[in-house]
Amino acid sequence: MLRTSIVGGVRIISSQISSIVQFGDSCGMAAVSKVLAVQQETPNFQGNEGENLGAYPIYSLELPVVTPSDEVLMNRRNPCPSIQVGAISIYGLSASTVLQIGSTRLIDLENRTLHIRQYDTREEAQQQEPYQELAEAGGGTGVLTGEAPGSQAGT
Repeated sequence: MLRTSIVGGVRIISSQISSIVQFGDSCGMAAVSKVLAVQQETPNFQGNEGENLGAYPIYSLELPVVTPSDEVLMNRRNPCPSIQVGAISIYGLSASTVLQIGSTRLIDLENRTLHIRQYDTREEAQQQEPYQELAEAGGGTGVLTGEAPGSQAGT
């Protein structure tokens, strides 16, 4: 038995980057977003940072394929012929999200996000100096200096 969805109101502030807002039923839907987010402590953008996403393996890795297993036998009892909601309020939808009021047979959503933070290395080195001194005095594990515990530099 199909059920009817009754919603008093929907308020969405923002919907972006491969998002889907669907009122009603659908056979299927797909959304794909590939995001490269670069943050720089000292802004020095060239304007071409996102031109070669293929250089980053996260965007070319094969996704595992989910295959439907054996048919599932199911009994359900819906005493009420409708699903009722007073109101839906959403601040934002982004990066392959779906808001649907209704039913869907198949949904295929993919989001690949690589977030790169670039810090000023001079300031970073100044911040690590107290930790470096602690590690050299035997009070640290060497992890803060980039070495794994028990490893020797240069090997």
